[in-house]
Amino acid sequence: MTRLGTPARLLGPAILILMLAATYAMARTWTVRADRSGDVPTVKAALDSARAGDTVLVYPGQYEVIGGGVRDYVTLVSWGGRDVTTLYNDTEYQTPIIYLGCNGVVVEGFCFKGMRPTGFSQGIVCYGCDHPTQEPDRIISNRLVNLMSEDWGGGICVYEPRSVVIADNIFEKCVSYEAGGAIFCGQYDAGEAIFCDQQASAVIQGNQFFDCESQFGGAIGCTGASAEITDNAFVGNRSWKHGGAVWGNFGASLDVEGNTFSGNQAPSGGGLLVQRSSCGMSYNVFDGNQADFGGGIVAGLDSHVTCELSTFYGNSATEGGAGIYVTDSGVLEARSCILTACAERSAIECVGTVISTLDCNDLWGNWGDYAGCTPGPMDFHEDPLVCSVAAGAHCLRLQDCSPCVAHAGCGQVGAYGIGCNCGGGPSLVVPATWGAIKSMYK
Repeated sequence: MTRLGTPARLLGPAILILMLAATYAMARTWTVRADRSGDVPTVKAALDSARAGDTVLVYPGQYEVIGGGVRDYVTLVSWGGRDVTTLYNDTEYQTPIIYLGCNGVVVEGFCFKGMRPTGFSQGIVCYGCDHPTQEPDRIISNRLVNLMSEDWGGGICVYEPRSVVIADNIFEKCVSYEAGGAIFCGQYDAGEAIFCDQQASAVIQGNQFFDCESQFGGAIGCTGASAEITDNAFVGNRSWKHGGAVWGNFGASLDVEGNTFSGNQAPSGGGLLVQRSSCGMSYNVFDGNQADFGGGIVAGLDSHVTCELSTFYGNSATEGGAGIYVTDSGVLEARSCILTACAERSAIECVGTVISTLDCNDLWGNWGDYAGCTPGPMDFHEDPLVCSVAAGAHCLRLQDCSPCVAHAGCGQVGAYGIGCNCGGGPSLVVPATWGAIKSMYK
């Protein structure tokens, strides 16, 4: 309602724009300092005071924040960045450090840290909104470490009707006892995931995930939500059941592009697992992931997975599908992928009533190539000739004489193009330890 009692929906667009502009014209910056000499003494007091268009500027130091609420169109930013400005929660019970409003919130440049090694301290919670999101919240350039949730999303929880951009953050040792060790995106009710027609959406881009854990989705768990998962690095994450790095279920829609999955582990889906969901994948690298079933990925119950232009190297599974495992009425379309050095089980395995469409894949040097799947008409079996570490390429790029650079009738095969000259060294050489891999990203 306006001051005169006229519903805002009856005002013209121009008047609404002028009202919003007037609000921003009166915006102010609230400063917070560790010695309490800022405009207000605490971060929470600043957040309580801030209104739409305001900025809360936090100077270097450590600040305890318990359940701080960031209103719509408020920016919470640090002066010195995530290396020198920490927000933490030291309570015994699960309380997020901050909650976000529904529209236009920006959180940038903090270290969010759990201080109790055995307690539950969640980082950021984005509640559902009772109205459509006009402008997504943005969580950018933060570090989230040692955060824990007894249910969903140890680092960040996004649920019900929301739109959030999560970009350029570092997640370390975040734990969730249900789903999404670092990030959960979706909807739940009474502790159970339910179909929700993709009411929550997230763009998860350019982040790094190290040593995060959960029952479902060691790094990211999505239920009934849409998520764009692009250009992230997943290293050494673990699930106790499904999806060492990423798990999608209950109507999730995932777009997974340009990511690196290295050394993740789970009983099913060392890198990624989807059930009752759709997943489009391209330009991803799955390197050294481990599982009982599906060392790289699992297309599970009633799922539809499209995997293109991706590279699977050195993944392993003790029971089925060292690279890709398809089961329980899953549908797989795999085209122009490299699957090599898959250990203990066949590179691609199909079990039960499934549909698999394969074409233009290079399968080379595996324990076995196919189990229960029909080879693609243009699949081939040639050494992909990747660059060596000595040539300066650690990401399985191709020598310029590789058959995967432009294979006849297929074009490029695998996630990466040319990275070195022909004869650049022995094939299939990668760093020997996960510590070496982690050092590439930090």
